[in-house]
Amino acid sequence: MRKMLVWKRLVFAAVVVCMLFAGLAACKKEQTTGEYACKLAIDCSKIWDHEADLAEEKKEYVPEDGMILAETEVYFDEGDTAYDLLSKVCEQQKIHMDAEDSAYGKYVKGIAQIYSGDCGELSGWMFQVNGTYADVGCDAYELQEDDVITWIFICDYEADMKN
Repeated sequence: MRKMLVWKRLVFAAVVVCMLFAGLAACKKEQTTGEYACKLAIDCSKIWDHEADLAEEKKEYVPEDGMILAETEVYFDEGDTAYDLLSKVCEQQKIHMDAEDSAYGKYVKGIAQIYSGDCGELSGWMFQVNGTYADVGCDAYELQEDDVITWIFICDYEADMKN
């Protein structure tokens, strides 16, 4: 009888340990998949330089360091665009993203509840490729291996584009 009780406790402990490991595996954030690697970051730190212009109800959404997503290695397939990557990563990381079609292609209106116009009339999201603001729309830029794509929320077009 005593051996049976010990056996049941061991089986119960093994089941609990397995459930813990399964839970930890489920908590791991899903990574993007694809053939090629690049990096992606989402930065709204320029808002703090223009805090007086920020809509009061939006302050809670701006991280202290301004980084919504620190530079992260992600994967993509041939033909994927900067928009495809942002959309996929935001979905996987559970970051709110709102975009619409425009005459110029996809227009990213908001990321993480921070929208165009929230920090001044001309504020909004722009993206850089390898440290340079892109001269094409996000759905027109096809990703290249080792690109660094950084989405930046600008508040003052002239001042923020220089930095």
